[in-house]
Parts: sequence; structure tokens; C-alpha cells
Amino acid sequence: MTTIATTEYRNFLSGTLSSGITNVATSISSAGFASLPSIAAPFYMWIVLDPAATAGNPEVVKVTAHTAASTTVTVVRAQQDTGNRTHAGGIAWTHDVTATDLQDFASGLNTLWNTPAINRQGAWVYRTTSQSFTSGVDTQVTFNAERFDSGAWFSSTTIVPDDGFGGSVPGIYVAQIRVFTNGATGYIGRAKLDGGGLSETIQYLPLTIGSDGYCTGMAFFTDPTQMSASLKLTSTLNCLVELSFFLIGA
Repeated sequence: MTTIATTEYRNFLSGTLSSGITNVATSISSAGFASLPSIAAPFYMWIVLDPAATAGNPEVVKVTAHTAASTTVTVVRAQQDTGNRTHAGGIAWTHDVTATDLQDFASGLNTLWNTPAINRQGAWVYRTTSQSFTSGVDTQVTFNAERFDSGAWFSSTTIVPDDGFGGSVPGIYVAQIRVFTNGATGYIGRAKLDGGGLSETIQYLPLTIGSDGYCTGMAFFTDPTQMSASLKLTSTLNCLVELSFFLIGA
């Protein structure tokens, strides 16, 4: 199983240092640390010393080891472009979301949605012209364009997870469908995402168009052999449809 993230997060953790520390100390004590989870490699947790800068610049440290209920943690000092300095006993600390957390999150989203996965394990396909969907009829979406390397991953109706040698790639995939209409709003029907024809790989998503003229649905699939989409609408409509499909974990 692929480890998606190794950073630990908890809500409402803060406290004060039990005693002062030097600028090179790697063991820190606080009664509040008893509320931290158990931490061991490869997992870690960020805490900020003196976050209000009452005695100097705040310092971000990485907690690399902590035993459940212990009031002592092992840390790596001076993280995320902060400097290591002495801290007096009683100085405040807090566990916060940091700039690095947000940057890592944004980078992950950019990688997921803006580039194909490693070894062509995914695709982003769409229609350049509207397709007509008859009221009450489950109609398969026919795609005619692709964001990446045109023709590599899909026929007109089916995307195949491709290892580069014509074989499917097992793993956990995220699929996102967007449906655009010209004027229709509110609930218009449902989308069916099919990961290979087996009942457990078929997921149904309601389609409710907002005032901006489109709606988005998302689903996860384990070990799909292909991906296709169909729409069953409550009235006859012309729609543009976009489908992205990427491997996110083994």
C-alpha cells in the first residue's frame, strides 16, 4: 500500500514548555505533549515554539518520536526556514497547519489534476461539441478529445489504465466527471461511472447544475479495468462532458 502522507495532524493541541531548552536541544518536555499521538518514523508532526513571538522569532520543529501519553518529544530543530534559539520554561507552543503543509497539498493537487500519472496511468478526456442526451435514456458519453498525448489512453467511449505496454494497472483511482449545460439548472438526472462492467465497479452520481452552468461529481475505484461514463437525464439536453481518471495509490 502506498503511503499518501506521513504528517500527523490533531485539533486543538497547545501548551507551555516545562523547562527551558538550549538552541541545540532535541528533547523537549511539556505536560501538553501527553495529548500528542504516538509518533515514529516515517511519521512526524509539526509544532511551533513561541508562536506569538513573545521572546523572539517563532521556531518550527519537527516531532519525530513520541510515546503515547509521554510528556517528552524528540524533535528536529529549525524547520521551514525558521532559526533555532533558546526558549525559556513556560514559553508557549502550538500544533498548527504550516506553510509547508499547504504547499505540499497544493503540489499534490497540481500533480493529480494537471499531469498524467506515472506510466500513463490515467487520462483526462472531454467533448469539444455538445452531445445530445434523450430524456430517460441511459446514453454513453462519446469523447472526442484528450488533454494529454492524444489517443494514447482512450477510444471514443472507454479509457483504459495503461502501463505503457497495453496492460491495465491495478490500484486506487479517482474519477471526476463534469457536466456542462446551456441554460438548464437544478437537478437534471444522474451520471453512471463504470470501472469495468462489474456491479461493484459501477457508481452513480446525481447531477445538479448550479447557476454557473455545470456540476462536478467524484468517485473512487479499486483495480478498474477501464472507465466509461453515461448520463440518464430527466429531460432531453445537449451537454458537454469532461472526465478525468487518475491512479492515486497502489
